Amino acid sequence: MGRLATFFPILLALLFGAYAYGLIANNLETYQSLTAKETARIVEDTGRHAATIGDYLGEQRRFVAELAQGPEIDTYLTNQALGMSLHYGLQTSLDAIGARFAHTIKARRIGTMPLYSRFAYIDEHGRRLVDTQPRAPLPPPTVAATIRIDLETATALIGVPVLHNGRPAGHLFAWSDLGELVRFLLPPAQIAPYRVHLLIAGEQRVQVAGQPGLDPAAIAAIAAIGEGRAGSLPAGEDRPPCLIVRAAVPGIPPLSLATVVSQAVLSESRPIAFLVIASLVPPVSLIATVYLARLRRRQARTALELRTSQQRVMTISDTVVEGIVMIDHDERVAFVNRPALRILDLPGEPAGYLGQPLANLFALEGAETAPWLATIADGATRLGDDATLRSASGRVVAAAYGCAAMIDAAEGRTALLSFRDIGQLKQAKAEAMQAARLASIGQLAAGIAHEINTPAQYIGDNLAYIADGLTSLTGTALAGKALAEQVGSGGDLAAPAAAVLAGCGRKFNRLLEELPAAVAESRDGVAQIARIVLSMKEFSHPGASANSAVDLNHALETTLTVSRNAWKRVAEIERHYAADLPPVSCQPGAINQVLLNLILNAAQALEASGKSLPGRIILTTRAGEGRVVVEVADTGTGIPAAIRERIFDPFFTTKPVGKGTGQGLAICLDIVHRHGGRLEAGGVEGDGAVFTLSLPLNPSA
Repeated sequence: MGRLATFFPILLALLFGAYAYGLIANNLETYQSLTAKETARIVEDTGRHAATIGDYLGEQRRFVAELAQGPEIDTYLTNQALGMSLHYGLQTSLDAIGARFAHTIKARRIGTMPLYSRFAYIDEHGRRLVDTQPRAPLPPPTVAATIRIDLETATALIGVPVLHNGRPAGHLFAWSDLGELVRFLLPPAQIAPYRVHLLIAGEQRVQVAGQPGLDPAAIAAIAAIGEGRAGSLPAGEDRPPCLIVRAAVPGIPPLSLATVVSQAVLSESRPIAFLVIASLVPPVSLIATVYLARLRRRQARTALELRTSQQRVMTISDTVVEGIVMIDHDERVAFVNRPALRILDLPGEPAGYLGQPLANLFALEGAETAPWLATIADGATRLGDDATLRSASGRVVAAAYGCAAMIDAAEGRTALLSFRDIGQLKQAKAEAMQAARLASIGQLAAGIAHEINTPAQYIGDNLAYIADGLTSLTGTALAGKALAEQVGSGGDLAAPAAAVLAGCGRKFNRLLEELPAAVAESRDGVAQIARIVLSMKEFSHPGASANSAVDLNHALETTLTVSRNAWKRVAEIERHYAADLPPVSCQPGAINQVLLNLILNAAQALEASGKSLPGRIILTTRAGEGRVVVEVADTGTGIPAAIRERIFDPFFTTKPVGKGTGQGLAICLDIVHRHGGRLEAGGVEGDGAVFTLSLPLNPSA
């Protein structure tokens, strides 16, 4: 009994020690698991927020690039190239650019605040042309589309070079308030528990109004954290010990998003010591259990906040027009929004495609290397303005896309692809071109019928004359035959000889002289009809959508043939063709349409000039510097200064109602631009107009 009393406390101590050790191990494992999971969620949340900011800034950059190539700036540059002054058309063009800037600032908003605060357009010499804040300083020019961050004002400066006919023509700048973007996209800052989202550019903080301040040492510690990783930040004067996470903003290399979260969000202060004490003292174990329950509830709240944040990002992405897909290095889908499924005509919800191969969404046709794989490899942003996506549903989508790199907590570097359907835009352009083509053929139909009718008439007259002549020659031939028979039989020759002589009178000699000429003239008429039909066939043949080698000298002659009735009474054609003109890679039907419009415009200008007719249409071809140039000039009155700025505008025409649609030159300009070429209007008012068409020998070079 005494021995049992001696060993019983020892046994109890051993049992209590085993119990305490197991409880300590279990509690520590639970604590570490909860902490690791919550840290991973904060890393993922930060990465998604950074991707959302990058997507918005990328969309702004694409919009400013489209504005730089918009009709307002293009009209100004065209008028400037034509030699207009500020007093005669240029100022009107600049006013139109300013009106477009003002409308954009008013119309494009994020929440209730304007997305842009300022626009400025400067020329290639750095002179301010249009500025919504004309007294504010100007930034330095840029050679490519860039986004620069002003740290003090939290402003994104978007700079885009302006090109006209492939040449530098200035720069367009736009200012966007990053503070409003952050306040709209991110949750507000919290003091208890401490949670702040910061924008970092390099090693400096972007000063967003309303956010708590951080000392330079804290900013340096944040900047030293690797992309998509978590680190610790010691306590500061007004800040508890914190967890810090940093994620790069895709497509904006110097910019990253940092999340600073109090360690209290992960656990209470001194949690490990607390768990040890709670495990060693059984009565306090209940408190430890309650504490762990609180940790689980906090984890549940954090998970709810994460889901809410994810839902917010999804809602924002679902409201944009573009489809958005995040692709990992294995070409699997890490994120997709509903507009992408709608564009691709795919069923189901976005969550059902996560982790699936990209082929379950779409494939990019005609690309040797997938742009998203190249972007993941080198981090560069890539754009495509005319691509073809083949959906897994079988639908073929004409699309324009942008692809930028981003860092994802789970996947590492990924590619964010945004795209939009441009099928309706391409169809509208094709329908406008076809309508113009049919209108041109309709204008030519009556003239071609007349051109065919003229040789057909004299062929018919010649055939009637030949038939009458054959009747006369047949009588003379029969008389000759009778005379020959009389000679053979030794009969009386007087009567047959008289008949032969009667048939061989003056008409006989005329027939011998004129019948060969009538036959030759009829053959020429048949050849002329065949030439007209062949030219019309070549001109109106739609051809393939792919380019082929075209001789522009021959194309001009074909166009002159089918349009001859339109110019033969008002113009003489003067040709200056280069004998060694190389063939051009282009779409024959489209370029024939351009040449026809230019020749018809020249003929109509001569007819309306009031000058003595016929005037002259001068056609010139030449080659040099990898391009072929065609000039169509006339000796009419030229292009009045008052309308030069609108000469290529859609629906603009100087013809009477019912005589013109105003689409001819606008469609010509679009065709030439799609071939990588230039179409320019020139000449001297009063002396005639000159339209210069320039096409590259190889558009893909």
